[in-house]
Amino acid sequence: KQYIGNTRIMNTEYFEECARNFAALAEKKVSSYILMEFDLRGHTMEEADVMLAGKIRITDILGITAEGKLRLILSQATEKDLEFILPRFEGLDITATVLK
Repeated sequence: KQYIGNTRIMNTEYFEECARNFAALAEKKVSSYILMEFDLRGHTMEEADVMLAGKIRITDILGITAEGKLRLILSQATEKDLEFILPRFEGLDITATVLK
């Protein structure tokens, strides 16, 4: 199954494959992306999924890493877009960190 339970969170196998593909495309200067990680602060994946609903675009990919970290790939986003992206995650009971 590609997703975890009834969430929009992609399982590790699919998510890590997507992350590798985005990194390869960015390296070839074909595409850009931002990678974020969320500190769930004790919340479940299902709770995080509900909190993030409406905060991410349909083209973004939410998934879990092999280490159990919840990450978000924001496709076609650049550092210049962060001033518009980061405010979407303010006020949530989870913390968003930009990794790339």
